[in-house]
Amino acid sequence: MRRLLTLALLLILPMRLLAPARADAAADTRAAIQAALDHGDDAFAHKNMEGALVNVAPDYVNANNGRTETVADDRKFLTALFLVAKDLSAKTVITDFVMLGRDAQVSTDSVTSFVLVDPKTLGDVRHTFHSTNRDFWVHKGGLWLEKRSRTLTHEETLTPLADDSDTGTAASLIGKWAASVPDAKGRLGQWTMVFGADGTASQTIYYANGEMMTAQFTYTAQNHVLSQTVVGGSVNGHAARGNDQKRFINYKVSGDTLTLSLPSSRFPITLTRAKE
Repeated sequence: MRRLLTLALLLILPMRLLAPARADAAADTRAAIQAALDHGDDAFAHKNMEGALVNVAPDYVNANNGRTETVADDRKFLTALFLVAKDLSAKTVITDFVMLGRDAQVSTDSVTSFVLVDPKTLGDVRHTFHSTNRDFWVHKGGLWLEKRSRTLTHEETLTPLADDSDTGTAASLIGKWAASVPDAKGRLGQWTMVFGADGTASQTIYYANGEMMTAQFTYTAQNHVLSQTVVGGSVNGHAARGNDQKRFINYKVSGDTLTLSLPSSRFPITLTRAKE
């Protein structure tokens, strides 16, 4: 009997000790993943691309309303967003957590917010996104990495903000403006525009791949509408003819910021007045 009791104790005690150990491991994992989410949210708010994606696995896939997005898609989107958005914030909280062997299934509630310029009115609008997600995390290379994500619910709220722009006359455009712009692959280039007081202007774009494009045009501006007529230019040093066609662009000047709503751009382009 004593031997049976001893054997029973040997079998039962490890099970009792193992349960708290498993609970502690799950709690530690949950805390580690929450810390990773906090780090990513903070990096997003500071437009830190690498920090925002440091805990995303290279083969990450997100299923969202029938679309599949990869980490390359996220990087391209954030590159464009960080150029034009301001006052960014994000907060992601774990609402449910389950260990799946050495991996983890994590349910989250997320609120993301930033300010963009409305391409039609050129007024500032705050975009607030509230979503719930179910994510799958793996432990690799000493880090917890988000491998798969599925958006369960998604809601967007738009809040127009007060407008502090100028009166929309040509005088506010005069001077040199500069901005970073992405190419088709998300690589950043440099764009400068110079508006003269005589109704002539020029622009130069240096792309990340080494290509360069210039253009000279005449312009008029009234009521936040810029009218351009291209009269000449060049592509990689080779002269290009103007098309003498007018192009109309909505614009807004707020202090040292010029915002242009271009038909070819997903987001309005924001340039900063260059200091002479």
